[in-house]
Amino acid sequence: MTCETGAERTFCFIFPGFQNMHLTKDIGLIPYTMHKYYDCHSTIVCYNYGNYADLKYLEGVKIDFLGGSGNFDVDISNYLASHSEIDVLFLCGLYGFNYSIIEKYREINPKGRIYLKLDATLPWAERFQLDDEKLKFLKLCDVISVECKELRTYLNNKWPVKVEYLPNGYWGFYEDDQLSYSKKENIILTVGRIGTWQKGTDTLLKAFGEAFQLIPGWRLILVGGIEGSFVPSIQKILAERPGLRDRVVFTGRIDDKNLLKAEYQKAKVFCLPSRADNVCNVLPEAAISGCYIIVSNVDGAPDITSDGTMGDIFAIDNIPQLSEIMVRVCLDEEGLRTNFPKIRKHAFDNFNWVKICHQLNTCLGH
Repeated sequence: MTCETGAERTFCFIFPGFQNMHLTKDIGLIPYTMHKYYDCHSTIVCYNYGNYADLKYLEGVKIDFLGGSGNFDVDISNYLASHSEIDVLFLCGLYGFNYSIIEKYREINPKGRIYLKLDATLPWAERFQLDDEKLKFLKLCDVISVECKELRTYLNNKWPVKVEYLPNGYWGFYEDDQLSYSKKENIILTVGRIGTWQKGTDTLLKAFGEAFQLIPGWRLILVGGIEGSFVPSIQKILAERPGLRDRVVFTGRIDDKNLLKAEYQKAKVFCLPSRADNVCNVLPEAAISGCYIIVSNVDGAPDITSDGTMGDIFAIDNIPQLSEIMVRVCLDEEGLRTNFPKIRKHAFDNFNWVKICHQLNTCLGH
């Protein structure tokens, strides 16, 4: 599918710390989708961190490396001065370096378009102090977006600039297929940085430890690198519950997108017990694979679960509540089977990057 918009444009994402792991996340997928479907020459600009192997998934996207003068302001000024053709400048986060980029870009290309993806959470917004200096930079942006509806409403009631809702989506790094529920197994899956405070893996392990004897045949599979400091906690939790060790699998990182796809497609349930997050990429990936989603009540939980009608939301760190939900959901085979196509349709309708970027393209005036 190709979406014709007229003349080709240059779409440039600048993020000095961009690394290989970002290529298949939102900030890599937006430039790729804009290139593939919306007539953009997309470039990612960053310092060189040496390994960008996942660029193979983003065919047609270019990476430009900033000069290494040791002074970011000098490097970005030199880059923008030599690339005055940038039609759309894409930035992520209200970081100090982005203020500098916005100011310099506007000097060089006053007619260009700026898209700022806030990548923010509601707790951040409640603490954030919008002073005149920050507001000046926000008003220089043409499109400002957040990833969840509640935060969009909060900021539009508080800030004197318009904020759009553009969620994070899923992307198939493989051909679409007709996934069948019959391919799924009795698996609760989680994907992420195992053992970080943010991801709340300890809550997940303890809740499954309380539930596993009541859901015979079910396994918990954890995909992702394990924080070294978390290993003693894993050993302690598994040792305290006889038989639990045989029902928990740590796969480590899975970088191959086809292998990761297989993990999503095997699982019937996906659980994300985050303590601080928004709609991160793993939730739409799980939903398009038809996984029933159990998620803590972080930003975006109502969006991905359609206000709890296609998943369950539990209170952060509430181990008994999560355990009870696991038991109820895993024992309801008919409910899992019935919700499977509904969850996939919800993901396709609301978290497809092509559709999300169509809205972005419209907001940009194309």
